[in-house]
Amino acid sequence: MTPTPTAANHTGPGLDAKNPTDGGAVRPLSAGQYGIALQQQRAGDSPIFNVPAAIEIIGDLDVASLRRSLSELLRRHDVLRSRLVQNGPTLAQVIDEPRPAPMTVHDLQDRPEEQREIAARALLNEEAARPFDLYTEHGLRLVLVVLAPRRHVFFWIMHHLYCDGWSKSVFARDLSALYAGRDGELPALTVDYGDFVQAQAAAAADEDHLAYWQHQLEGIATLSGVRHDRHRAPGTQPRGTEVPLRLSAIDRARLAALARTHGATTFMVLQAALAVLMHHASGQSDIVISVPYGSRPATAFEPLIGFFVNVLALRSRIVDAMTFEELMGQVRDTALDGYEHHAVPFQRVVEQVGAAAVLQQTSLAFANLPYQDIALQGAEVRGFPVTRVDIRYELEWHVWEDARSGGLGGRLIYRSDLFDESTATALATAYQQLLAAIAVDASRPISDLATALPISAARPADHDPRTGTPAGDAPTPPRTPTEQAVHDIWTDLLHRDDIGVFEDFFEIGGNSLLLAFLSARLREDLDTELTIQRLVDHPTVAAIAMAIDGAGTSAGDTSGR
Repeated sequence: MTPTPTAANHTGPGLDAKNPTDGGAVRPLSAGQYGIALQQQRAGDSPIFNVPAAIEIIGDLDVASLRRSLSELLRRHDVLRSRLVQNGPTLAQVIDEPRPAPMTVHDLQDRPEEQREIAARALLNEEAARPFDLYTEHGLRLVLVVLAPRRHVFFWIMHHLYCDGWSKSVFARDLSALYAGRDGELPALTVDYGDFVQAQAAAAADEDHLAYWQHQLEGIATLSGVRHDRHRAPGTQPRGTEVPLRLSAIDRARLAALARTHGATTFMVLQAALAVLMHHASGQSDIVISVPYGSRPATAFEPLIGFFVNVLALRSRIVDAMTFEELMGQVRDTALDGYEHHAVPFQRVVEQVGAAAVLQQTSLAFANLPYQDIALQGAEVRGFPVTRVDIRYELEWHVWEDARSGGLGGRLIYRSDLFDESTATALATAYQQLLAAIAVDASRPISDLATALPISAARPADHDPRTGTPAGDAPTPPRTPTEQAVHDIWTDLLHRDDIGVFEDFFEIGGNSLLLAFLSARLREDLDTELTIQRLVDHPTVAAIAMAIDGAGTSAGDTSGR
C-alpha cells in the first residue's frame, strides 16, 4: 500500500506519484500549497482550482516573439515548471529543466467569420474547465486562437497551486516586457519560491500558532450558515455563478476614512459588514469568514510568481445592540491576532477543529494590490471573457478597488446547486446597501442597520453542516449490518458515538493519519481492501458500506478509483 502522508509533513492522503522526478530538483510544498493539494485531491477530477484568463489581440502579433517571451518567463519562474511527486512518505514538487513554452494554436480562419468568436469562446470555456493532472503536467497551459490575420485570442490558465492574485500582475508585467524586448528592465530575482517554502516551514513549526486556532475556533463545528434553497446532492460537482457588486467612489472614500479613524483597514470594514449580513441572513450570532492572507516575507519575493497565500478563519460574535463601530473594533483585533498566527496551514487547522463544512461556507477576498494588464507592443489588447468554474466555498465574496470609477467593484460567486439566483442577488444587493449605510453612519446599532435590508431576517438554516440532514434532526443511524460494522470502526477511531451514516469523515475530526488507520481496520476487521483514494472519494459510512457490499470479486481493487 502507498505510504499515507500526514499533515505534519505538508502532504495529503494517498497522493500517488505517476512520474519519477527525472532528475529535476525536488522541494517541499508550502503551507498554502499543501492545503490546496489536499482539497484538490478530495475534489477529484474537478477544475475548482483552475485560474483562467484571456485577452483579445487586435493588430500585428509576432507569434515567434510571443513564444520566445513565454519560454523566457518559464525559465525565469521555476514554479511554473513544477509538478507534484511522491518523495518517500511526503508529497513534494519537482522542478523540471526549462524547455520551450508549449503553446497550442487553434486556427479558426476556415470557419465563417460570424462563427469564429462563438467557436473560440466554446473552445476556451472547455479548456478552462479541463482539470490539471498535477503529476504529469505543469501548472500553466497556453493557447492561442487565430480568428483573422490581425485578430487573435491569447489564453492562459494557471493552477492555483502555483499562483495567487499578485502573481497575475507579475505574469502580465514580465510578459509585456519580454515581448517588447525589454528583458533588462525586469527586476533581478535573488530568491526563488523554494526560499519562501524554507522560511515558512520554520515559522509553521511553532505549535503555539496551532494552539491559538484550536482555542479561537473551539465549538464552531455546530454552526450552520445561510439557508440553502436546495439540499446538497451527494457527489454533486460544485458550479459557480456570479452576481456583480458595486460601490460608489464617495462611499469607498468614506469607508476608508472610517477605517483610518479606528486604526483599521478597508478590508476590516468589509469583513465586519459581511459578518453583519451573514448574521442577519442566518439568524446566528457566531459568524466565521475564511479570508486569504498574503505573506510575501520580504521585498525580494515580490517579483516572483507563486502561491504565497494561506487562509485564515476569522470569527465574529455579534450582539444586535452593539454598534457597527464596536463590531469593527472586535473584527480588527481578531484579524490582527490571526495575522500573527498565519503560518499554520489552513488544512491543518481544519483537521484539528473538525469543521470543514463551516470553514468552507463563506469567504471574503479584497484585492487592493497593484494590478497590471498585459500590453503587447504594436497591438491593441482587450479582455476576452472566459467562463470560470473555480468555486471553493458556498458563498465567495470578491471585492476590489475599481481604478476607473474610483469606487469598489466585486462579485458574489455562489454555488448554483445550493442557491437560487434570486437569493444570491438579494444577498449581493443587501451587502451593497449595508456598506452604503455604514459609510453614512457607522455609529448605528447593528439591528438598526439590518432593518431595511432586502432579505429576511433570522432565516433558519435547513441543514446540519456536519451531517447534511435537516437542522435539529438526529444523525441517520446505521441501517444495514455493513454500515453498523463500519460505524463501529469510525466510533473507535474518532472517539464519538453520535456519527450519522452520511457524515463526512474529514468534517467530524478525521485526518490523513486516521484515514490510514481506517484503511487498515477495514482490511483487518472486514477483510476488505479499499484504497486511500477510494476512501477519500467515498468519505461516509454509507458510501463505504455500499462499496463493500457491491465489491464482490473486485474487493481487492487497488486502482485508486
